[in-house]
Amino acid sequence: MPRGWPVWRAFAIIGFLGNALPFVLFAWGQQSIDSGLASILNATTPLWGVVVAHLFTRDERATPAKIVGVLFGVAGVIAMSGSDALKEIGSGLGGNTIAQAACLIGTLCYALAGVYARRFSAMGINPLSASIGQLGGAAIMLVPFSLAEAPWALPAPDAAVIWATAGMIILATAIPYVLYFRLIERAGANNAFLCTFLIPVVAILLGVFGLGEHMELRYLTGMMLIALGLAAIDGRVFSIGKKRVV
Repeated sequence: MPRGWPVWRAFAIIGFLGNALPFVLFAWGQQSIDSGLASILNATTPLWGVVVAHLFTRDERATPAKIVGVLFGVAGVIAMSGSDALKEIGSGLGGNTIAQAACLIGTLCYALAGVYARRFSAMGINPLSASIGQLGGAAIMLVPFSLAEAPWALPAPDAAVIWATAGMIILATAIPYVLYFRLIERAGANNAFLCTFLIPVVAILLGVFGLGEHMELRYLTGMMLIALGLAAIDGRVFSIGKKRVV
């Protein structure tokens, strides 16, 4: 692991923005709103990413194609979430406004953390070290709050809970964060944010092929919109079409 106060200060900042604060905000917010609406709010991360990258970077400026692509992606997530989430959004201001705002602040934190993570490459920090530093910094911040809940007084978890937790730690956190930092290093923060659109797609496909769930029309519609959004942002598909026309 790298040494020096500047590096660990960067780990503390990205741990706070990328894990500690948004995880708490989403956990708190989802006590008042359902998972469908939370997934839609989480899908605003690339939209925030375009804004943040445009303001704080020189090589990842917002373009019409990026904005249109992100809007297609958000529309795809909304389509897959179904009418219940749309009804909750349509209810507008109400008792869940603060919870919705908390989730939106969480997604803004994700965008800020992703753009901030660009500096690790310039500091010579590899993706594995960056992942350890971010998660370690966030853990140090959250441990005192966890201890305040007296976890030793709770019943011991059974084997199923332990294995599920291990899966969340290894498959849903440790390995993805290494890939995430490598993606930021190679393709930029904006492209890394686009992974948010693929989360519901992968979840639905796993449910269909792994759990025997039914593939609904809204899922296919959402996937198509997300695919169009990603293609618009990438631009290479359309450039190939132009070359063939010429």
